[in-house]
Amino acid sequence: MRSLLAAAFLTLTTSLFAALPAHAGGFGIITTGGIHTDRVYYYYGDDLQALNRQNRPNVGGGVELILGDRDDKVQGFVRGYYVIDAPQVDPATAVELGATYTIRDETREIGMVSTGVQWTVYGDPMGFSLYLTSVMGSGIATTDNLEFLLLEGGAGGSYHLDKKIALFGELALGTRYRKAFYPNHNAYVGVRYLFD
Repeated sequence: MRSLLAAAFLTLTTSLFAALPAHAGGFGIITTGGIHTDRVYYYYGDDLQALNRQNRPNVGGGVELILGDRDDKVQGFVRGYYVIDAPQVDPATAVELGATYTIRDETREIGMVSTGVQWTVYGDPMGFSLYLTSVMGSGIATTDNLEFLLLEGGAGGSYHLDKKIALFGELALGTRYRKAFYPNHNAYVGVRYLFD
């Protein structure tokens, strides 16, 4: 079922991007990996004993749509991608205390959509360039029905192999938000096909 959900999400996202008429911009393929914070609450009797914060890895991939001319210093982008969060682990302190706790012991699959802006701060957008990014998005399709807001800021670089094809990489710091802030750190790497 999860694989079917993932395939449907990526098919829908790709179809939407392919159906848009374009005179400037482009599309790309992205991969991502990083670390996010999870929380495990545990109890001794009926009282909250403690909160365990866990840094867990996540990986994913998907597609993006680039908005703007390929030689512009400011460009927008929309991303649709699929992320898998690693399972949580047993909190050692809770085990030592004999406390009651519940962990998510399976991977968590998430359909993500985000939009952002990148500003070139050094170099030539048609050659080698360094840029800053700001991103807002959401985990809109989760297997556990715990959707969240995503906010990120970061820096990246791109290198054009020719006028139409560019490689890029980004490092981003941010947070997931659902009733509390859950810090995350992500890297994005991919290739873009640009036209105008």
